[in-house]
Amino acid sequence: YELNGGTNAEGNPVVFDKDTSTITLLEPIREGYIFVGWTWEEGFGIGTEGQTTPVKDVAIETGSIENKRFIANWEKMTDVIDQMIEDIPVLDEVTTENKEFISETLDIIDELLSEDNIGSLTDDEVIEFTEKKQQLDNLLDKIEKIEEKLDAVDSVVKETPEANKVTSEDKGAIEEALDIIEELLKEENAGNITEDEKKTIEEQKTNLTEKLENIEKAEKKMD
Repeated sequence: YELNGGTNAEGNPVVFDKDTSTITLLEPIREGYIFVGWTWEEGFGIGTEGQTTPVKDVAIETGSIENKRFIANWEKMTDVIDQMIEDIPVLDEVTTENKEFISETLDIIDELLSEDNIGSLTDDEVIEFTEKKQQLDNLLDKIEKIEEKLDAVDSVVKETPEANKVTSEDKGAIEEALDIIEELLKEENAGNITEDEKKTIEEQKTNLTEKLENIEKAEKKMD
């Protein structure tokens, strides 16, 4: 193994013979770095060809007898995080579509700031990436609040009866849902809603407005 500054996994063997059961290589570790995969030169890996693009899933099959030399490839965590952050929209433009990517970025930052990797950082870098974590937490919080509002409206639409069957008991929930819709559609929130979500919200607004109008008509008749 050529580990390039890393530490090999204990389960990766250094010897094998043709009778050895299939060996699946485990990932090595390196402080402050992400393992991106193994490469190898022609004749020294899996099959007869070289592997220049790093791969993580590597298995030495039973019956193999050739010598192997696997090369560990790494990416610096700080570089990966910076690149990922460049691809994340600002607060006024972040949407639910960005949630998974932001969560993945936060996971890497948490790993970078963990006891296993924080020693690779300078004091200034610790401050820098702690601040970046806070910024991403704010973005994630924004998305989760949007999701809560979307779910609240969706719940009212599904749980209230059809327009010709609603009663005054449904009025409060419907009015609250319509208020949430108006807030979501405000100009300052427009960038945080996807086109599909906007279309759905507008359809829900039409649905709930019809229900509210029917309730109010029924109330007038009672008066």
